[in-house]
Amino acid sequence: MKAGMLDDTKYAKLLSKARPHVIRNDEELEHFTDILLELDRLPKPSAEQMELAELLATLIEDYESAHYRLRRASPIETIEFLMEQRGVSGKDLAEVLGSRGTASDVIHGKRSIGIATAVKLGEFFHVAPELFIEWKAYAAGNSSTVD
Repeated sequence: MKAGMLDDTKYAKLLSKARPHVIRNDEELEHFTDILLELDRLPKPSAEQMELAELLATLIEDYESAHYRLRRASPIETIEFLMEQRGVSGKDLAEVLGSRGTASDVIHGKRSIGIATAVKLGEFFHVAPELFIEWKAYAAGNSSTVD
């Protein structure tokens, strides 16, 4: 939204009430989240309220991304999750990977997953093959790949 479309007096009044600033702790996060939720509940927010909501959302996202990063799932965790969610059995995975032994070794972490296998898994589960590669192990020249 362009600043010229805002009523400066109304926006200044909103800003003085909310007093937005860089979020430094969880208490401030909760405070600004509460204000944002109030703004989101408004049936027809004004341009000034929408601008404040956008500002608060940005501050909240910045704080959360810096303080609450999600750990990336390992390739095995990803396979287990996808198998469970899609009702895929070890037998189904064996057909994709070529044998029961290979599928078992991959599922139990006895073999790392190489690029060709990651591509097969990606095609089978309809996801990006990158989800199945442990980049640190691969970059170190891990020779126990399935490929």
